[in-house]
Amino acid sequence: MQLSKAGVHTSAGLRRHAAFQPCRPQLRSRRRVVIRSEANKSGTLKLGSVTKAAGGLGGLLGTITRTIGTVGKAAPKRGPKDARTVFLAGATGRLGARVLRELLAAGFKVRAGARDVDAAKSNTDIAVQFGLITADQLRNLSWVEFDLEESDSMAAAIGNASRVICAVGAAESTTLDSSAPRRIDGDGTISLIEAASQSGVEQFVLVTSLGTGKFGFPAAALNLFWGVLTQKRRAEEALERSGMNYCIVRPGGMERPKDDYKLTHNLTVKPRDSVFGGQVSRLQVAELVTAAVLNPGLATNKCLELVAETTAPARSLEDLLGTLPTEITKEEQEQLAEIEAEARKELRSAKSALAAANEELAISADKVAQLSDALKEAKSNEKEVRGEVAGILREGAQAKRALEAAETAAEKAAREEATARAVLEAAKKAGAAGEVLSARQLQEVARQALQPPKPKEEPRGASPFGLFAAKPAAPAAAAAPEEPPARPASPFAALFGGPKQQPVEEEEEEEEFIEEEVVVARPASPFAALFGGQKQQQQQAEEEEEEEEEAQEPVPARAASPFA
Repeated sequence: MQLSKAGVHTSAGLRRHAAFQPCRPQLRSRRRVVIRSEANKSGTLKLGSVTKAAGGLGGLLGTITRTIGTVGKAAPKRGPKDARTVFLAGATGRLGARVLRELLAAGFKVRAGARDVDAAKSNTDIAVQFGLITADQLRNLSWVEFDLEESDSMAAAIGNASRVICAVGAAESTTLDSSAPRRIDGDGTISLIEAASQSGVEQFVLVTSLGTGKFGFPAAALNLFWGVLTQKRRAEEALERSGMNYCIVRPGGMERPKDDYKLTHNLTVKPRDSVFGGQVSRLQVAELVTAAVLNPGLATNKCLELVAETTAPARSLEDLLGTLPTEITKEEQEQLAEIEAEARKELRSAKSALAAANEELAISADKVAQLSDALKEAKSNEKEVRGEVAGILREGAQAKRALEAAETAAEKAAREEATARAVLEAAKKAGAAGEVLSARQLQEVARQALQPPKPKEEPRGASPFGLFAAKPAAPAAAAAPEEPPARPASPFAALFGGPKQQPVEEEEEEEEFIEEEVVVARPASPFAALFGGQKQQQQQAEEEEEEEEEAQEPVPARAASPFA
């Protein structure tokens, strides 16, 4: 923010003063530095350039004489306005200087804005010497510091002026600067319009160019200069929405015509977007702008396109202003201003909501970053855990294989133990019955222990022919009763002498009967009666009687045959 000589006070009443030696105006620089106040406000301060002769800190700061206060930004206060006071932006330009002379000649008090006030005053002294400005007119002139790129100083520059004229534009020296049209013709001019509206200015006259509102040659070629016509149109739209009485002046080419151009070419005024070529002198434009300020009722809410033609009739400036109708009434303009104010309010609310949303988004972004870091760490830990688990899984697989081998060995040992138990049990039962099992019988017992018996089938019904009845399944040796079951009597026993009896061998010692081999007699043949079976029965009866006497144990009698 450009500071005034009077200084700015803070709410705490603090002041800072610094006095430096002035230097020549031509050595001024437009460099800016940011300074901080006690209220954490920021602003800018112009510093002069350092000459070769100057050195050290004193040479850097010795170019400005200024009273510096703490910088703050406050809302502009609307003071009383003077209807005869005009603020002129761009007063040092070629068009602005002519407008300044015309305003002073018309009796207005002018607050002329300039970036370099000292240089402007020097030029004014020269103009007085050449008689371009009289001494009486000079008393109505006040030069004030003003820069379109520093919006904070605009309200102070406007002061008590009730009318504002903007005759600024990007300089020819900024042709290679692509940002100049936006900064000067666009954003800077819009900032001045807003400051004038907030200060209570009644009339605003804006000078732009032909071709600003509509594309047409040759005027549209000017837009090749970094879109300058587009930026000027932005400023026009801002003025039309401001609610102030506006007058937009669109002159044709002003480079070639001199001030005496008006002697051969009469000024014409055309409506909006109707002219795209033509020339006019700067002096003619300055005279019309002054007439618009002198006659605000004739210039209110109008867009004037100016060219000078040799065939045009000579007419007064008041007649030219009155030829075009007003584009919008004051009531309509106030309604639009209310609508725009409401829209601005909604825009501010939307911006606030957007700022809050951006803060939440920033917080969410931080959380996402934290979660992302946590996820990366978790993935890193996962890799480590996977490596550890892979080793554990390999060890587990080896342990599982070892366990399976142990289970297989245990099952094998269990089967062997069960087989041994079965064989031992069968041997015990056979021994208890006075028999000795053969190796084949022991193998059969072991086989049955290793291979459990299949489920029994349902018994068949009795056959009417007893001869063909199904034989019962032989019981397993391990599950056999203490005595082997007697063979059923044959129906032909009466014919063939009965079954052949099994011979019983005498035991030498009762304690060693398990170790001795038991000789199992061949089953009796049904044809024993034909081949001496009666004799064998008698021999068997004698042996049984001898065993009864020796063992004194009763021998169970054989079941009588039904055919005896």
